[in-house]
Amino acid sequence: MASIKKNFLYASAYKLLELLLPLITSPLLSRRLGAEGLGAYSYSYAIVSLFVMVAELGLYRYGMREIAKAKTSQDLLNQTFSDIFATHVVNAAIVITAYYMIAPLLWGNHPWIFMIQGLSIVGNMIDNAFLFVGMENMRPLVARDTTVKIVTFILIVILVQQPSDLLLYIVIMCFSSLTARSIALWYGRHYVSFVKPSVSNCLRHYRGMFKLMVPVVAEGVYNNIGKLMVGSLFSKSDVGYMELSSKATTPKTIIASLGTVMCPNIARMHAEGKHQQVRSKFIESFTACMAMSYAVAFGISAVAPEFAPWFWGQDFAFCAPLMTGFAISIPFWTVGEVIRNQYLLPTGKDNQYMAAFLIGVGSLSIFCILLVPRFGALGAVTSTICAEAVMSIAQTLFIRGEVPVISPLLGTLPYLCCGAFMLLDVRLFASVFSIDAGFQVLAEICIGILTFVSTAAIYEAVTKRYLLLRVVAGTLKTMRSR
Repeated sequence: MASIKKNFLYASAYKLLELLLPLITSPLLSRRLGAEGLGAYSYSYAIVSLFVMVAELGLYRYGMREIAKAKTSQDLLNQTFSDIFATHVVNAAIVITAYYMIAPLLWGNHPWIFMIQGLSIVGNMIDNAFLFVGMENMRPLVARDTTVKIVTFILIVILVQQPSDLLLYIVIMCFSSLTARSIALWYGRHYVSFVKPSVSNCLRHYRGMFKLMVPVVAEGVYNNIGKLMVGSLFSKSDVGYMELSSKATTPKTIIASLGTVMCPNIARMHAEGKHQQVRSKFIESFTACMAMSYAVAFGISAVAPEFAPWFWGQDFAFCAPLMTGFAISIPFWTVGEVIRNQYLLPTGKDNQYMAAFLIGVGSLSIFCILLVPRFGALGAVTSTICAEAVMSIAQTLFIRGEVPVISPLLGTLPYLCCGAFMLLDVRLFASVFSIDAGFQVLAEICIGILTFVSTAAIYEAVTKRYLLLRVVAGTLKTMRSR
């Protein structure tokens, strides 16, 4: 259990660092590059990311599951890693070739943007993060990303000053990713030795990875179809507004990080036949994740009206309702996220895992076709909320009879009430007091945290449930033991 809590801290830091740099630099970039520049970057990356997903070949999820199974034997671990990594490199090399053959048909007025963005595929080709996650040791990844991202942040602050520096910004982002993954590749030699890959094993892994690639690509399409439709039907500026608004939901990565550390743990217990423990772990994690999702969703919604114009500038005030829309989708997303990555994936239910994302892409496409032409970016965000709800319902039906979802979900409703009370408290404060914008946002965040924590503590004291208290106590204990 201590290992799970410790890796949860590292995974949370890893996920936060992965998105923290764009969030921190976004107020600088919104003023220096403008909505048009940010939109051009986001639109091109949305296209390139689809190639990255195909290049990845389900590596991250499949790889960490197989590494978790093989780590009991060093020889088996070396062979498994070498086979999976070699399969991924060959696949990524093919995708890189295809991208640079197709790119001239896509780049329009931005050839160099698409050329440089292709380096993202190269970075993916040498990614070995699955090794550290499967070994349940997230510390090297966090140390790597912390150093690289600090240097990246400094370079952006110093070098990116005006709209004409857009290409320089893309170069910095792509090379930071390449550098981080190169460091992790070098450090991986402390855990595994590369041996001659087995062709038969590679073919077997390819089938398994390809099966998981379908939901990965579907997830990529799902995450970017709104931006692509808005960019095509409206303007790149609207894509820029969506890009900034989505960054404000960075706190939800803490929830995703719990799935990252729970997946190999549940996979190991499932392989050992400890099905009752799997069920208990899932229910406990699901309840904690839902409680956190309410705090994040209502907290973002509460501060959005003041946060957007202060953080990104008055020209980006339109981001406030988009932030609220993305925040509303978080609890729906959490239900599906927990089921996918803390039950379907670790227990080998790849068909249901794949079907979940295909259902998501299909439903999101339908909602976008209906709403985006009329409502633009707001229509795309609304479509996301609806699609997340559809995916969660479908996945709940997939696992009915195996693990309960409805009963634990109903048990989290008091935390939803705590979040709603936090929202009302913050908005009441905003309607009564008007101070300096920065202090206003800071005060609202503090009031929101204090309100949610105090109301949740009162509820837990009365019911003697102590869910969040156990999470906080376990986290502090883990931090002291480091």
